Amino acid sequence: MKFDNPLFKVPAKFGFFGAAMIIIMFFIFHFSGSNPLTEMGLFDFFIIPIFLFFGIKEFKDAYNQKLLEYWEGMTAGFVVYITIAVLTSLFVFLFMNLSGPDIMDNYVSDKLEILEDKKEGIIEEMGEGTYLTSKEEITGITIFDITLDNFLKKTFIGLLLTIMIAVIMRRKPVKELE
Repeated sequence: MKFDNPLFKVPAKFGFFGAAMIIIMFFIFHFSGSNPLTEMGLFDFFIIPIFLFFGIKEFKDAYNQKLLEYWEGMTAGFVVYITIAVLTSLFVFLFMNLSGPDIMDNYVSDKLEILEDKKEGIIEEMGEGTYLTSKEEITGITIFDITLDNFLKKTFIGLLLTIMIAVIMRRKPVKELE
């Protein structure tokens, strides 16, 4: 398998650009005083589909004679979203390890605050044990947990969107009449 194949090279380019956009937004949130770890989840729903669509579209239009088999769309999408997920997760892991404990402490306190706001509803619907377990899990969260969560969410979003985009953009050659 060659990695200079457009089926890998083109989507990887869009994956790198998508990861760069997410990292830039991470810094914007960080320097604006927001905690980027809590703010980035919603942003993923905007960035990932854009780069998936254009990565698959460029492969289809520029390198595949405007034809796209479902498997080609799935492969191109996989390369885009895995590139985004790996690079941004690696960035989050490095940033959190190099930036000091403040970002982690703020993340945990934000999560505890959200949990506290929903305390009555959680206890009422699922019991106090669930609330206490959730609180314990939040206070025990690690950088690895956040990194893994970041990777899995981006991968899941990417997979679901790739399935839809690959089906929508699929186009087979027209069979010639004999």
